[in-house]
Amino acid sequence: HALGEILCNTCLAQFYSSDCSTANPYLNTMSEPDTPQPAQGIHGVMSDVSLATNFLSHLLHVCHTVGHSSVSKTVCVMSWCNQSFTACLISQMMSKLASVESHALKSLFSLLLQLLALEDTYQLMRVEHVITGETGLLSLVRESSSEDPKRAYQCVKFLTQLLRSNPSAKEHILNHITDWQWSVNWLKTAFETEAKTSSVSNESASTKGFQRTASAQKTLVDATALLNEFESSQ
Repeated sequence: HALGEILCNTCLAQFYSSDCSTANPYLNTMSEPDTPQPAQGIHGVMSDVSLATNFLSHLLHVCHTVGHSSVSKTVCVMSWCNQSFTACLISQMMSKLASVESHALKSLFSLLLQLLALEDTYQLMRVEHVITGETGLLSLVRESSSEDPKRAYQCVKFLTQLLRSNPSAKEHILNHITDWQWSVNWLKTAFETEAKTSSVSNESASTKGFQRTASAQKTLVDATALLNEFESSQ
C-alpha cells in the first residue's frame, strides 16, 4: 500500500513509451517541475529487466499469499505505458498461474483482471500474451485439463469474466474461436462427468478434482453464451 501511494504522487513520465498519449489514471499528480522524481531504487526497478524480475517475483508472492489489494495499485502504476516492465510482469504472472497451488489463484486472477483493464498503448499486447500467447491461458487450460482440472476450470472462469468485461479481449478472441470452443467443450464434459453436485468450491484446497458446483454451472452457461455469440458473428 505504501509503495503504491508513493508512486501515485511521483512523476513517472520518463518511463513512458514515446507514443503514449494518455495520462496515467492512477497518478494523483501531473508531470510538473515540482513533482517528485522516483527514488533511485524505483528508477532501477522500472528500467532494468533483471531488477524488475526480482522485484515482481517478490510482489507476486505477496499477492497470492496475502492478497491482490496489497500490490494491485503498485503494479498498475508501474505498468502504465512501460513496455519492458509490463512485458516482464505478464511473463512473471503467467509463470505463477501455471505453478502456484490451484487454490491460490484467485488473488492473481483479480490482479490480472485489473492489469488487463489498463487502456494504454500496451493493452492489446497484454491481452494477446495472456489469452493466446505461448504460455497463455487457453494453452494452460489444455495442459492442465487432465492432471489439474481445478486450474483449468479457474482459467476458463477467469476468461469468461474477462471476455464479458473487456472489449479488447472480446475482439481478440474472435480470431481464436476454435480454442475457446475447445475450452468450453472441456468444461461441459467435466461438468457432465462429475454427476454429483458439490458444495465444495473449486477454489478450495480440500479437494483435488473438479467439483460440480453452482458457480461452475454459471460459468459454463456464460462461457457457452459467449461461444454462441462469437460463432453467430462469423
